[in-house]
Amino acid sequence: MPSRLIVSAVHIDVAVQPVGVAPDGQMALLPDPAVIGWYRFGSSPGSGRGAVVLGGHVDSKQYGVGPLSRLRRLANGDSIIVLSSDGTRKRYLVQRVEDIAKKALPIDDLFDRDGQELLHIVTCGGPYDRNAGGYRDNLVVTASPA
Repeated sequence: MPSRLIVSAVHIDVAVQPVGVAPDGQMALLPDPAVIGWYRFGSSPGSGRGAVVLGGHVDSKQYGVGPLSRLRRLANGDSIIVLSSDGTRKRYLVQRVEDIAKKALPIDDLFDRDGQELLHIVTCGGPYDRNAGGYRDNLVVTASPA
């Protein structure tokens, strides 16, 4: 089970907690943007197959802007470390950082359990839409095992 996410290139070092499915059917997110959730029904780091999905809020009214706001500055090849509760360190290298419209988010690809092992870090992105009460897009970081 992952316990920490470390992204040195953008000064992120946050706790990881397991999460499941929210009542609306989406991945449950923790309220504090300084803590990221691991989708516990998906793959685990180092499993060798499927998507390891981490997700969290970019900011909140209660807590302010969180560290995931810095993910946008990642570049291809940057290193991401996921520490597991047993002390195992799994290293990934960034392949892509992209804004994807929430309505176009490729859910089946993001949560794939059978394909090659990938790490997906998902947070809010794009412009804030006051009428909708949220961000228009999701920022998705995709990384492959090193």
